[in-house]
Amino acid sequence: MNPVTCFDSVSVTHPYRLVGPGNNQTDLGLIWRPPSYRETGRTGGGSIGSSLLRIPGFAIGYFSMHVRNAVSTGSYGIGVRIPNQYWLAGSWVEATTTWGNDTTDAQDAGGADFALETTTNNDGHIIFSRYPFNAISYDIGTASVAGAGYAHDFAYSDEEGDAWVTLTNLFVNDFGTAAIPLTGTTAANEALLVFDVPSRWGRTTPTGAATLATDAPVGYYGFRVRATDAPDTAAVADTLSLYRLYFLTEAVADNGTLAQDFGAKDFVMAWDHLNPTGELYGDALVALFSTADSGNRLTVQVRGR
Repeated sequence: MNPVTCFDSVSVTHPYRLVGPGNNQTDLGLIWRPPSYRETGRTGGGSIGSSLLRIPGFAIGYFSMHVRNAVSTGSYGIGVRIPNQYWLAGSWVEATTTWGNDTTDAQDAGGADFALETTTNNDGHIIFSRYPFNAISYDIGTASVAGAGYAHDFAYSDEEGDAWVTLTNLFVNDFGTAAIPLTGTTAANEALLVFDVPSRWGRTTPTGAATLATDAPVGYYGFRVRATDAPDTAAVADTLSLYRLYFLTEAVADNGTLAQDFGAKDFVMAWDHLNPTGELYGDALVALFSTADSGNRLTVQVRGR
């Protein structure tokens, strides 16, 4: 274990699956935030202004997740939240292969204003991120009514950034064949998608973005969610957030632990391992417990980079 004087030592209970219902786009449900600094400069009008910024990325020396009420299909991991300035989100219309930028509604606190799908087969939404992610948490403002055959599929932009590749075998999939429920007040009720980061995921390119979707941005990792068999009533989100999780593990035993000691070297997260420049990103530490329980506990040594 690393010397504790190098790190903040955090040991907390974590009653949520990820950040908890209604906590997206807030600082609730987070484990830790890196140090902040104030940047001062002149505004466009010439006056001097300042803004409070978080140091991007951080490192952990050790972590241990104590799991209560584990289930055989449960998934667990630790990671970071991706800041809003690095991602976009909007609607996907299959008939016109068009992406409609609705990032403001995806990131604000407005009620039921980000459409996740429509009542037309194969419509849905696309998220574009400057950095790889593998977890999405949604606060649902309008629940779907499933109807017969309700189903979803998932795809990511390929290595060349000009075609969709189907993604299967998600760790957590709350967009299955059952209705997507309204986000409530219980700790268990947040809608999640969690998956492995595809090894051949690529950013959109100037020539390839338009083949993914009309009006798609250039230089982003794309992730598409479609209702292949549309619902009778479409689900609508209040807001959502993106995360990059590490050490995703299934089937931790009840009252067991998922732990890792990095010894003399700490583990840096998050950085874009798919991109040669390897930029650091992430503005908060988070943890995934498949089953929400007030007895879940996380112990971690963490420091800013």
